[in-house]
Amino acid sequence: MTIANNVVAKLFGAFVAVAMVVSLSTPAQAATVAELEAMIASLTAQLAALSGGSSSAAACTFTRSLTDGVSGSDVTCLQNYLIGAGFSIPAGATGYFGAQTTAAVAAWQAANGVSPAVGYFGPVSQAKYAMVAGSTGSTGSTGSTSVDTDLDGGAGSIEDADFVSSLNNEEVGEGEDDVEIAGLEIEADGSDIEIKAVTLNFDYADTGADTDLDDYASEVSVWFNGDEVARLDADEFEDDDNFQKTVSLDSGVIIREGDTEEVIVAISALSNMDSSNAGEKWNVSFPSVRFMDGQGAIITESTTGDIGESDDDTTTDTDEREFSFESFASAADIELKVSEGDDDINDARAIAVDDNDDTDDVEILSFEIEAEGDSDLEIDDLSVDFVSTGAGVGEIINSAEILLGDDVLDSETVSSTTATSRTITFSSIDLVVESEETVEIIVRVNVNNLSGGFAAGATLSADVNPDDAAWDVEDEEGDTVAAADKTGSASSEAHSFYADGLTIVAGDSDTDVKDTTSDTAGGEQGLYSIDFELTAFGDTLYIPTGSTIATSSVTADAGIAYAVENSNGAQVALNGAGLASTTAAVSSTADVSGSYYVIDEGETETFTLDVTLTPLADGYFRVQLYGVNFNVSSAGSADTLQTATPATDFETGYENLDA
Repeated sequence: MTIANNVVAKLFGAFVAVAMVVSLSTPAQAATVAELEAMIASLTAQLAALSGGSSSAAACTFTRSLTDGVSGSDVTCLQNYLIGAGFSIPAGATGYFGAQTTAAVAAWQAANGVSPAVGYFGPVSQAKYAMVAGSTGSTGSTGSTSVDTDLDGGAGSIEDADFVSSLNNEEVGEGEDDVEIAGLEIEADGSDIEIKAVTLNFDYADTGADTDLDDYASEVSVWFNGDEVARLDADEFEDDDNFQKTVSLDSGVIIREGDTEEVIVAISALSNMDSSNAGEKWNVSFPSVRFMDGQGAIITESTTGDIGESDDDTTTDTDEREFSFESFASAADIELKVSEGDDDINDARAIAVDDNDDTDDVEILSFEIEAEGDSDLEIDDLSVDFVSTGAGVGEIINSAEILLGDDVLDSETVSSTTATSRTITFSSIDLVVESEETVEIIVRVNVNNLSGGFAAGATLSADVNPDDAAWDVEDEEGDTVAAADKTGSASSEAHSFYADGLTIVAGDSDTDVKDTTSDTAGGEQGLYSIDFELTAFGDTLYIPTGSTIATSSVTADAGIAYAVENSNGAQVALNGAGLASTTAAVSSTADVSGSYYVIDEGETETFTLDVTLTPLADGYFRVQLYGVNFNVSSAGSADTLQTATPATDFETGYENLDA
């Protein structure tokens, strides 16, 4: 006796033993009949595989899809079949569907023309198994699971059939596959029922454009409990038949007595749909449903619930569901959104530049781009608007570039002109922003030296608006994103340029009210305090100590400039227009030389501005640090006023003062 024959003999003996156990089992024993029958099926598969595989198919009955991670006797049976058919599973028939079984199934699929050959043993593979191995299980024509189709009960019927409420007015986007457009919730009564076929009727529900379904769609499919049970080309719904067709379903579409299950219709749209067809509406109905009941009777239902509507007009009746074909962008809810990025870059600041050499790589704008919707977005071109004061944009900068991280996407030369408003377009940047992702873009410039035609204190700001015509944005289908779908904006505040200057950083601000009723002045006084830090760059700086000034007009010896604002945010005069008197005092950690605060280059000193307001009339008032006036020589009067920006960082709160 050969080794193979010996193994067969042992398996046959095991088979007989299990069969005897089944015949002798009592209800009190641990193993159920179903479990023992599964053991018999597994042993039968092993016996058949070892004897050449001629009867192995009869042993495997699948009632579910098998994939990585599942286990059971059906997995064991499949593994034995595969091993017997020459597909390696080194661990043997363990009953667990793991990586080895996945690889064996994929190899079997490739050998038998099942695509994609990825190792998932679902309805299509099980149908092929039934054909190749000669399974006696019931299978559908295009890939249904081989299932037990025994129907319990007597005479059965469809008790109710209602549209799936969540599916109505659906949008089918260009190039989208299997978009659910309508469905029926079917309830079985009297017996289990098996749905054999559904009749579908499509009507063009709009005016103009094309009226053939295959001008819009490539395929129509039917689904049951998440499994595909029918698929056919859209051109099978012909105009001669009023776009109506009875669609046979794979076996296994079983609804148990008393249960309600969903039968769903889906559409796959053409990827190259004519643009004139975007937005066109259609409707679909279920004129009839054919089923088999527990007695084996084949019955056609055409009047229950939402079954039964069939017409050929543009009206969407109560027994029809409307849907539309949309451009890819519309269906995917595409939107490119721009918003401001890093405040440290965008907030106004004094930027140190050189008198004689250009200053490179100055970051002046940060903005974010987000791709909302179900599509990646590709940006080929974008534009940035620049605005200057004190000199032309091209006099201040000589080039600009945009960066994503450390990568320079594009760099453009800026010609020297006196124009104070310039738009720079960055071309062919090929920036892809993935769906639901956000990227940060930095705008960076190279600044001319101060001896090249612009004076210290000149300012430059930048902004972006994606709806500008220069922005060229496409979705992943290659269609241009409409201006209405490019939203938001971002801008920087005005940055100033100095060879010698100050970095002004806001600290705390405080407000209080002092009751002075007992004083001769009467009423209340407002006490306002603003802390700030000054850092010198370029040279040692000198700030007058002897006086402050409450106006934007700077006099020779004024050091700290501030403003008083009323409830409307407008500056008010210090005497009159609501104020009887104003006093101000400055204190600092800086060294004092003569009548100047001294801040050495690179050093930082703290300052506090205290302002007392006495109102002439009742009202709300606040104080704002306007700026700092300085010079690089103690011998001369302060001659450079550097404003404190952004203004909102250097404002106190309002106080209501009673006169």
